[in-house]
Amino acid sequence: MLHSHLSRAFFLLPVAGVLVLTSSLSQAKDNESAKAKGLKIAKICDEAARGYKGEKSSVMMEIASAHGDKLSRKISLNKAELSQDEETSMLTVLSPADVKNTKLLTRGKSESEDDQWLYLPAMKRVKRISSQLKTGSFMGSEFTYEDLGTKDIARYDHIFVREDEVNGRPVWVLEQKPRSESGYLREVVWYDQEYKAPVKIEFFDRKNEPLKVAEFSSYKRFGDRWWRPTKISMKNLQNRKSSVMTWEKRQVGLRLPASSFESENLKE
Repeated sequence: MLHSHLSRAFFLLPVAGVLVLTSSLSQAKDNESAKAKGLKIAKICDEAARGYKGEKSSVMMEIASAHGDKLSRKISLNKAELSQDEETSMLTVLSPADVKNTKLLTRGKSESEDDQWLYLPAMKRVKRISSQLKTGSFMGSEFTYEDLGTKDIARYDHIFVREDEVNGRPVWVLEQKPRSESGYLREVVWYDQEYKAPVKIEFFDRKNEPLKVAEFSSYKRFGDRWWRPTKISMKNLQNRKSSVMTWEKRQVGLRLPASSFESENLKE
């Protein structure tokens, strides 16, 4: 009788092993499928944002402390496509007077880390932003230098999570994991299926704890294809501070001279 039980047990072991292997292969296939679908959606959204040539805008940034104290910055923001795989932006602070003419220049190239330079008028000095400093706050806001950089899709793994709705609008939900050095372990992004652009992003710190939530709202269409938000709200869940960028004026489809995005010209 004992022999019978042992024989049955040893007979079942290979079957259990096959079941585990089958489950693992199925899960791996699902993961690959989720990655393939996530990348496909990311490419669709990336393509929808391209071809704008250049844009100029006037932005108000309002920064609020955990206690509700507020201060404002008026900003000029110019962006341009230098080539099919290279984009640049120049952010210039217009007011208040004590930080006027502070400038942030960003150059982003496909599959490469952003190059960023900060001009500090009080010191009359141009400072290059290193990888370690990109997690730092820009002008005391909850927007980091990394947040204000470019978001080339080749720098992330894109994983499809699900389809959902935000305020009654259909969205794709993707998990995006940086492939290189970043202040975030991962981001969960809600892409509006019509705008082909984010309406919400949850940021997780290096310990995988919820860090910040960005909400993109009041979208406006420029030309016949480019959707842009006119308000971005960034809330820090850990320090309870928040920052809001609101676009007052925006022109899209302009040709801006490449010379206006040179680091050598930041002091002008």
